[in-house]
Amino acid sequence: MAPFLFLLATLSLTTTLVNAYAPRPDCHPFFLDIPIEATSLDLDIIHVDNNIDAVDFAVDFDRWDAPNITSRISSSSNVSETFTIYAELCSPPGNGTVVKKDAIQILTHGAVFDHRYWDVDLKRSEYSYVQAALNAGYTVLNYDRLCNGLSDKPDAYTLGHGLNELQILRVLTEIVRAGTLNSHLHSGSTLPSTPAFDKVVHVGHSSGSQLTTALLTSYGNLSDAAILTGLLFADHLLPTATLALGFTFAPENNPVLFGGYPSGYIVPSDVGRIQAGFFHRVNDTDPAGFTDEALAYAESVKSPLATGEWLSLRGLLNVGPSAEFKGAVEFFAAEFDELVCDGDCRNDYDPAVLQVVYPHAEAVEVYLQPGAGHGLTLHRNASGGYGVMLDFLGKHGL
Repeated sequence: MAPFLFLLATLSLTTTLVNAYAPRPDCHPFFLDIPIEATSLDLDIIHVDNNIDAVDFAVDFDRWDAPNITSRISSSSNVSETFTIYAELCSPPGNGTVVKKDAIQILTHGAVFDHRYWDVDLKRSEYSYVQAALNAGYTVLNYDRLCNGLSDKPDAYTLGHGLNELQILRVLTEIVRAGTLNSHLHSGSTLPSTPAFDKVVHVGHSSGSQLTTALLTSYGNLSDAAILTGLLFADHLLPTATLALGFTFAPENNPVLFGGYPSGYIVPSDVGRIQAGFFHRVNDTDPAGFTDEALAYAESVKSPLATGEWLSLRGLLNVGPSAEFKGAVEFFAAEFDELVCDGDCRNDYDPAVLQVVYPHAEAVEVYLQPGAGHGLTLHRNASGGYGVMLDFLGKHGL
């Protein structure tokens, strides 16, 4: 069993957080034990045990030459690990909605937030992608990535990184397809019997899109379609984001919520940093912008991540080309994404490059959400964007 540092050492806190998440009645919360052949890395990076270390890490990281990031891996080894992952399985409403019985969506959130990025508990009819997908008849699996939310918090320098998160996404997809989620339940968790699903749609955001991209590259036969939000393979991807987001050592940032996190777990310092990295508006009445309430919500649900995870955003994951993926893929980006395109994604990508990554795909399309920033689900026009995403899936038979 992998180090269960957060979930077991702070059991009462976990219970409080599960209750605070308050899953809607159509979502069933549970924990899964996911066994993988993990990669243990020896990383040459600054260890973060206080806020001063966090700044030193950010300065050092943003000065790295991204193409040579693998030079920071001193060595690696293969180890068998079982990680415990928090998830919610959500079912379509029984109100006349036409249920897509053979299709399920697996949602993979990005950095700085956990699964709640997809299910914003703030006017859900306007902001929650989970709600939109359920209304369209999909079953949804919404989970916390390794190192995030209520999932395991392994060592940030050896096991807490994207290669292991990719294997977890692979296993999650395999057991969802086989209908065997119940056979992987962590002790104490319950889940109604689940069917096998013939069609799996992967939806990612930011680093979750990078994980999804890696899945399509390495295990493309497991996915029938993908929507990659907050990702364009633009030239400016995360240029100086570590400093821009003002990362601090998680336990010092909020001892009450994050006091149980181990060395190497970082989180943006304050709401201003969240705004600068994830939000955009012209003024407070901008119909495509964000409300003050949405910004405050984002700060309240921000989630720490591991430094090893953050490293994996800079090229540790394989991004193509995909030999086996034959489904449809949509790149769904914000027009004014600060983290992906230095604040302006218009004409900041090459469609030919995207096609090269998925040479056998049924379709490769790009959509820019007008007026929005990186945190797509927290802008006023989020629901309109969800319509575009769901129409894309419907157009391709899903």
